[in-house]
Amino acid sequence: MRLFQVEAHVAYASDALREASNCDEVISLLKEKAHTHVQLLTVNEEALFLRESYSPERLNKTKNYLYVNVGGGTTEIVLLVNGELADAKRFSIGTIRLLFGLVSDKEKQVLTDYLTEIREKYTPSAIIGAGGNINKLAQLTGVTRDNILSIRSLQTIYNKLRQLNSESRMSSYELNADRADVIVPASYLYILIAKTAGVSKIIVPTIELVDGMIHYLANTRKQTHDMYENALFDIRLDTFSDTMQSNFHESDETNWFFIDDDDDDDDD
Repeated sequence: MRLFQVEAHVAYASDALREASNCDEVISLLKEKAHTHVQLLTVNEEALFLRESYSPERLNKTKNYLYVNVGGGTTEIVLLVNGELADAKRFSIGTIRLLFGLVSDKEKQVLTDYLTEIREKYTPSAIIGAGGNINKLAQLTGVTRDNILSIRSLQTIYNKLRQLNSESRMSSYELNADRADVIVPASYLYILIAKTAGVSKIIVPTIELVDGMIHYLANTRKQTHDMYENALFDIRLDTFSDTMQSNFHESDETNWFFIDDDDDDDDD
C-alpha cells in the first residue's frame, strides 16, 4: 500500500476469524503490527457489499432476485425486491463445514424453510452468484451468453466433479488444490438453494465481495470529497457575498455594477 500510495483501505474478516477463540487477540495484533483495523463482517454489511458489487440498475426492477455468496463457513442470502434490499440472512452452512460433516440437519432445515418462504412470497426470478466458487463453476461449464448459468448445466458439472477425487479434479479441470476440495460442496449448495427457491438460472457477473467493498469505499470517499468541495464553495461564496455587500455600502455610486462598453481598450 505504501508502494502504490494507497490513500484509504478497509479490512474485513469473515467466519474463520469471527468464530476463532483468539479472535480479539488476532485483531489486536493486526492493529499493532500492520496498523490495520480489521472489522468483523456483519450480515448487513455483506448485503450492502453484494448489492454494491452488482448494481440493481442492471436488473429488471419489476422482478425479485437473490444474491448468494457461498463461503467456507457460511452462506449469505440477500433478497432484492423491486431493486431494493429487503432481507439478508446468514446461515452456518459453508463448503468447509460440509466437507468435514459439520452441518447439522437442523441448520439445513432452517435454510430450506427460509428459501421455501421466499419462493412462496416473492418468486425470485434468478440468483446472482458471487465469489470464487460460482465463478469457477461458470468457467467450467463454458458460460458466455449473458453470463447466465442454468441449473441444469450446474447439475451436469456437479455430477461429473463429485465422481472424482481432489487430485483428479485438479488434473482434469485445472483446479487449484484449495478449489478442488470445496467446489463439489459449493455446487451442491447452489443447486440446493436454487431448487428450493424455485430458480432455474444463476447470473454470474464474475464478481466477489471485495468488488463491492472497493465500490462502496470509492463512493464513500467521493461523497466525502464532494461534501468538502461544496463546503469550500459555500465558504468562498459567503466570502464573495460579504465582500460585495461591503463594497456596495462603501461606494457612493449607485450604478457600481455598470460596465462602460464604449471603452475599446482590450486589456480591460
